[in-house]
Amino acid sequence: MSKKIAFLINSFTNGGAERVLATIISSLKEEGHKVELLCLEKDNFYSLDSSIKVTYLTQNNGKENSIKKFIMLLVFGYRLKKYIEENNIEVVQSHLFRANYVNIFARFFGSNHNVQLVSAVSALAKYSDNRISSKINLFLIKRLYKYADLLIFKAEAMKLEYIETFNLKNKNIVINNPIDIEKINLLKNDDSEAIFKFNKEKKYIISMGRFHKDKRQIDLLKAFISIERKHNNLELIFLGDGEQKTKLEELVQEYKLSKKIHFLGNVKNPFYYLSKSYIYVSTSISEGFPNALIEAMCCELPVISTDCKTGPREILNPSYNIQKGHLKKNLEIVEYGILIPEKSLINIIEAIEYYLDTNIYKNFKKKVHKRVYEFSKKRILEKYKKVLEID
Repeated sequence: MSKKIAFLINSFTNGGAERVLATIISSLKEEGHKVELLCLEKDNFYSLDSSIKVTYLTQNNGKENSIKKFIMLLVFGYRLKKYIEENNIEVVQSHLFRANYVNIFARFFGSNHNVQLVSAVSALAKYSDNRISSKINLFLIKRLYKYADLLIFKAEAMKLEYIETFNLKNKNIVINNPIDIEKINLLKNDDSEAIFKFNKEKKYIISMGRFHKDKRQIDLLKAFISIERKHNNLELIFLGDGEQKTKLEELVQEYKLSKKIHFLGNVKNPFYYLSKSYIYVSTSISEGFPNALIEAMCCELPVISTDCKTGPREILNPSYNIQKGHLKKNLEIVEYGILIPEKSLINIIEAIEYYLDTNIYKNFKKKVHKRVYEFSKKRILEKYKKVLEID
């Protein structure tokens, strides 16, 4: 008899972890496994096939303040425990911090399920400030994660960080994010829902992700403002939405650059826009194993990324020494792209201008697509099936 497995996440809003989980659940369901999705809140961007059961532990929309969210953790834990018992769930694999806490709390309330926690980002980068909420999260990670049956990390550097920082001795494994290469190859030529017309005379810099302070799109915007007159054929595209977007739009209006800088919002098929662009830039200071970076590479797009704590260096420079620190100054040209220090406008500009050399650009464009096969859906899915102990 096949195991009953539930995947738990905060919500199915627009985000990298949510997109990865949608791929995992859909793929396992297609193979005939008994899987379902549990969400703490009802805030949906991604959708699953109607044959996959989706349950919400509350009707909250995820917009509640931090205090209410922390208070609700115990309520969620108890509701999860009841659900597990009533539905004979054997394994709960949770993704993202709050869902991970809830998974452990369900065990504290008496549930006997197998607890698997997936860490999607660097905790030290995400909670680096002195806010009370950050301190509470670090405290909860230290106190709760040690009770998991298995810890899953998206990158080797992330695994090292958690084990050393929180003194974790649990069974653990690194499983990178899966990329559906076949799907991307199909969708990147599909312009049926396109809302933007590309000009063949222009070279488009593109960035994709939620507008959040950790993503630091402001750095890319300021760098572009500094070079747009020197390189008049360059334009900039942002895909995504979020609380920081209005601030950037206002800056664009101030500099009268709305004809060169384009905010396209959340799009169902980002691969079309990636495939038509010139280079991809990520300025994030906090990542786990960034999907968008690999997806851009899958679209044969040379990339520039900040050398944040986990993810980008492992993707772009697979032979690196994990014990070596991250860039503090100057850019670094590595095997599959360019790494830059966090919050460095001058290095963003230097990296963009480096790719304007036609021969250099063609060389990177030719080889980036080969790298993504290491993260193919089929290969990564086999690793998930192994830890879930399903054939």
